[in-house]
Amino acid sequence: MTAMLLGVMGMEAQVQRNVEKLTLDAADLTASTQRRMDADGKACALVKLQTTAVIEKVEGNVVGDIVDRGSEKWVYVQSGTDQLVVYPQGEKPVTVSFTAGGAGTAKSLLTYQVVLGIGMGQGGAKFEEAQELFRSGNQGQAVECLKEAVAANYVPAYAVLGNCYLHGVGIGADPNQAFQYYKKGAEQGDADAQLMLADMYYNGKAVKQDFKQAAYWFEKSAEQGNPDAQHAIGDMYLNGRGVPKDTQKGVEWVKKAAHQNFPPACLGLGVLYQMGIGVQKDVDTAIMWLDKAAAQDEVQAISMLSTIYMVEKGDQAKGIEYLKRAAIMGDPGAMGNIGAAMIYGYGVPVDYEKGFEYLKKAEQQGSAAVYSALADCYENGYGTKKDKKLARKYKEMAVDAAKELQQQMRNMR
Repeated sequence: MTAMLLGVMGMEAQVQRNVEKLTLDAADLTASTQRRMDADGKACALVKLQTTAVIEKVEGNVVGDIVDRGSEKWVYVQSGTDQLVVYPQGEKPVTVSFTAGGAGTAKSLLTYQVVLGIGMGQGGAKFEEAQELFRSGNQGQAVECLKEAVAANYVPAYAVLGNCYLHGVGIGADPNQAFQYYKKGAEQGDADAQLMLADMYYNGKAVKQDFKQAAYWFEKSAEQGNPDAQHAIGDMYLNGRGVPKDTQKGVEWVKKAAHQNFPPACLGLGVLYQMGIGVQKDVDTAIMWLDKAAAQDEVQAISMLSTIYMVEKGDQAKGIEYLKRAAIMGDPGAMGNIGAAMIYGYGVPVDYEKGFEYLKKAEQQGSAAVYSALADCYENGYGTKKDKKLARKYKEMAVDAAKELQQQMRNMR
């Protein structure tokens, strides 16, 4: 949603008939955060085709399937691609030339916006004008253009206008209005509006919390290829929240999102393989998915990798390397682990004072391991004064936390 609100940042050039605009969108990091690799393992460029027309196919170094986001179609292409040929239903093929548009050839991990002059209408023109106004800082005027786009029933505008009302961008914040715009867009099939409507139901924003409605709209958006929604509905199936519990269905949705390189889904799939939930336990596959999340600075994945390498792989050096990285990023789990490592001398020199300090910072996570280590600190005077009463307290907390984790795991199976 951020790129949609801020508009296009980067070069612009008018290109051939039926291609109103081709731009390199420097503010849109989707090609990096939801990357797709080609057959040679090189990251692709992402082309976002903006049109309400039905696209039958796209030719020209395309990697994988087209992601249909309603009025926006995502096409991943190999780096170095010079042009694409788009085949809209009922229209003549449209050639999109990167070099003719002044963008050179497509580059890895960059996102390009292409506005096709078909299926847009007056509403689409107002939507594009709104983006230009957002880019120039005229937020109030941009919102007025979005209102005109909505009045013309240009469906993608509903989600963006809803976002403006939700966050108070260019207009006073009004969650109730945001809800109404998301609902209107969602009912007309816009994947982004469906995602945002689901989120409002899930969190009870401007509406009574309703997990069933949240699941319904998350799944609608997920079916259109939205990775955020795919991950969300997968989690709901895994936990039986708003839908009957279905572990296999949950895993499949998480996989779909992970294969789009959506960081939280890569993390989630790594956890499923590491714990053997809905899939056969496979530590190496878990590491592969966690690495994909870690490459995008998903701190929980980095912390988990440290534990896997130290506990299951026996590679203390590599585990500590990940652990330090996560602790620096402020992850409570990593701070707890590095604190314990310093207390017990696991892969690092013993440092009771600093280890105890890290453990206290990590106490909020409610981890059995952290509570157990704190119990040892108070029992033996590691980095603090001996206190038998506190030692007993933390031992009891460790037992309770371990039982709670075991119950959570049983519920997910």
